[in-house]
Amino acid sequence: MIVLLVNSGELLFLRVDRGEDVMPAFCRALEESGAASLFVASAVGAFSRAEFGVFDIERDVFDPAPREGFLEVVSLAGNVVRRDGKPFAHIHAVCSN
Repeated sequence: MIVLLVNSGELLFLRVDRGEDVMPAFCRALEESGAASLFVASAVGAFSRAEFGVFDIERDVFDPAPREGFLEVVSLAGNVVRRDGKPFAHIHAVCSN
């Protein structure tokens, strides 16, 4: 998967190889770029498994919703920032099977 990241006007491209976990890859991209934050603008590709967090408003928590199989990435956007000095990725994904 190739993910387009925007950093202060610069375009960065991130390739996530098959079997590689996407969230740590985003965090690693922040560390390696030296940027304060990254904006995830676009992505193409697919997942073979994913765990989505579905927000339960009444309980104020995210419930895990794991999925397996071919999951084409329709949309992927978010940001990667530093939280307590460590990279933190907040990503929204829409996938289709």
